[in-house]
Amino acid sequence: MVGPCHHSRYWETPITSNGVDIPLRTSTNPRHPPSEAQLSIIRQTLDLVPLPHLRILSRTPGHIQVSIPGCPPLRGGGNGAYRHERWIRLSAASFGARHNIRYNVTMLHEMGHLVEQQYGGMNSIRSRDAEGHALLLRTAHHGATHGPSEPFADCYMIYLLTRYGGTRYNHPADPAAYRGTQAERRFEALLSSSAFDYIRH
Repeated sequence: MVGPCHHSRYWETPITSNGVDIPLRTSTNPRHPPSEAQLSIIRQTLDLVPLPHLRILSRTPGHIQVSIPGCPPLRGGGNGAYRHERWIRLSAASFGARHNIRYNVTMLHEMGHLVEQQYGGMNSIRSRDAEGHALLLRTAHHGATHGPSEPFADCYMIYLLTRYGGTRYNHPADPAAYRGTQAERRFEALLSSSAFDYIRH
């Protein structure tokens, strides 16, 4: 007998953003997240992601999974970047978080990890903007995991939310880091990374 978190407990359907089809894995139980409203939030959040970055999730076996309640991750989200894999997992609990009501902030953060891994984000910032790299590394992170990719993922998330989503975001671990000129300097460092070379070509 298969367990409650077995892959057979999920079904897969594509979700489309900017012409890119991304496999979305959800519970076979219709009472589990995402609801239609939550699915709409996922879609409008993906619409903030630059097209070259969306394609990371479109390539086999790229996908987004909304985990069954009680299955990992139990809160927040996860990603396959540390395994050089292209997937995002969103906990069922994350859909009740206040910060995920308009856009799915958790998903954007996890997307930032995939982008950082695929493009060598922090290494490219270090070689192109050493001061900006040091500034990002000094920026506090709020979460269970830590490492050099966390400030990149945070900055990526906040950049897309504020510049493309038109919404304010209060960074819980280091609020002053993303206000005024401090925010602009961090965004400048982010945009210097190889992940944004498509802008310069």
